Amino acid sequence: MLNVILMLEVGEGSHHAPLAITSSVISSRNQAVQFISSLVDELKESIFPVLRILLQHICAKVVDKSEYRTYAAQSLVQLLSKLPCGEYATFIAWLYRYSRSSKIPHRVFTLDVALALLELPEREADHALSSEHQKFLNHKFLVQEIMFDRCLDKAPTVRSKALSSFAHCLELSANSTSESILEFLINSPTILGIESHPGTFLRNSSAFSCQKQTLNPGDSGVINTDSSGETIGSRGMSDFITTKCVITIIESKNLGFFLINSP
Repeated sequence: MLNVILMLEVGEGSHHAPLAITSSVISSRNQAVQFISSLVDELKESIFPVLRILLQHICAKVVDKSEYRTYAAQSLVQLLSKLPCGEYATFIAWLYRYSRSSKIPHRVFTLDVALALLELPEREADHALSSEHQKFLNHKFLVQEIMFDRCLDKAPTVRSKALSSFAHCLELSANSTSESILEFLINSPTILGIESHPGTFLRNSSAFSCQKQTLNPGDSGVINTDSSGETIGSRGMSDFITTKCVITIIESKNLGFFLINSP
């Protein structure tokens, strides 16, 4: 069943090659997800531990190619939606730890899952949960602790994926997602390198336009300098790119007035 969901060859042995993604393969995957969903509806609490293990195996065994990851993330989110808030929060807590795996493909797939979750309506607060588990129900947690944190990942592949995912978040039509992202930006100004009032975010954004690139003599690389001529380090450059990306997207969505006039 796992191989069908991941669109891998079905058979004996430890190695299963990925199948060509055709309408037939996608249909089989959809049927497998629907079958598992029907089992959860029927067996309820007794199958929750098994489903949680299946979701973890999807994360660990997904093919590290964009299209396969996207389909796997969609399947995972569809099955995850069958869990009640307590079980859901437990899995998101595990996903958060998984996003800090030493393996790059694991961190990249976590971003695919987070993005798929952000496309769904935010779960309502469950007062039966502890405050520690309540946070896992919010889109803000996915954005701040998983997606935005990976924008500063040491691996360029992960940073690139995180930045594109973060940009896509701001284009989502779901109001709850946009509000969570905006709340995060407004209440966490230091992450964007802003030490003053959040309202200065866009007013000070012109400072970033002064950045320039100069060729390093005798080297094919590029030295990035700010308006004062000082070199920006690799992590500082990640901060700069992240900030510039967010500024550009916010301005393109005409959200500047909201940020400037927020309390």
